[in-house]
Amino acid sequence: MKKLIGFLIISVVSIVLLSGCDSNPSSADETKVKLGVSSVYGPVWQMLQEKSKEEGIDLDIIELSDWQLPNDALSNGEIDMNAFQHIAFLSQYNIQKNENLTPIGARSVVPKGLYSEKFSDISDIPDGAEVAIANDAANMGLDLLLLQDVGLIQLDPEAGIFPTPEDIIDNPKDLQIETINPQQTARILTDVDITAIYTSTAYKAGIGQEHALYVDDPLNHDGYPYVGVFVVREEDKENEIYQKVASLIQDPEIKEALKEDTNGLDKIIELPVEDLQATLEQLVENAQ
Repeated sequence: MKKLIGFLIISVVSIVLLSGCDSNPSSADETKVKLGVSSVYGPVWQMLQEKSKEEGIDLDIIELSDWQLPNDALSNGEIDMNAFQHIAFLSQYNIQKNENLTPIGARSVVPKGLYSEKFSDISDIPDGAEVAIANDAANMGLDLLLLQDVGLIQLDPEAGIFPTPEDIIDNPKDLQIETINPQQTARILTDVDITAIYTSTAYKAGIGQEHALYVDDPLNHDGYPYVGVFVVREEDKENEIYQKVASLIQDPEIKEALKEDTNGLDKIIELPVEDLQATLEQLVENAQ
């Protein structure tokens, strides 16, 4: 009996000590990171998880279907980082929501093009053609700039990179412009004469590059407004774990995975974080 009582006492003490240990955050808890995305780069995100695990980081990839959700989730603290947007899109979110989300690393550049299944050349576009563009400020602005690049419209220079249809000062073909959810642009291609689609989105939707009338160079702009970035809350921009996750995208195997996943249309790019943050600051300042 005495031996049994002694064993029970030792067991209780052991449990108490173990419970005391559990009250402190474990290393696994300290390195768990939730990354929000809105599109499926299946092999890329899977590989990023594997590379993060090798660094002792438990990376949880959370897919959010709507383009507004990853920023809202980050602002609300539901996730730690997101990786789905370019800096121009981020700048508009910060302005509209009075937030200070900030980039901590470049992710990729994704060209955007004007596509048509009805016409094979810009010169074939008829008067009154129907054109679908994105309805969010950043992508709407880019789409209108693409139309200007090919000479279909002229925009007020004062509009900068965020023009709206109201900023069109010359529309010689009387294009009929409608705005839609940017995630629907590929689906509406057969219903309109022209629509603006990101090249990798078109590829995954089965739309061949032979339907691209024009493709933009994302780096052919002042600063880096159309570079995709990893984003965190302002107070977390010096977090070394988050910085590590962002840097892992530069791994050669991940670069190759993205190349294969998008038929070489999207490219991972490395740029100084200071330049990315400066671009964001400039866009916000210019828009206010």
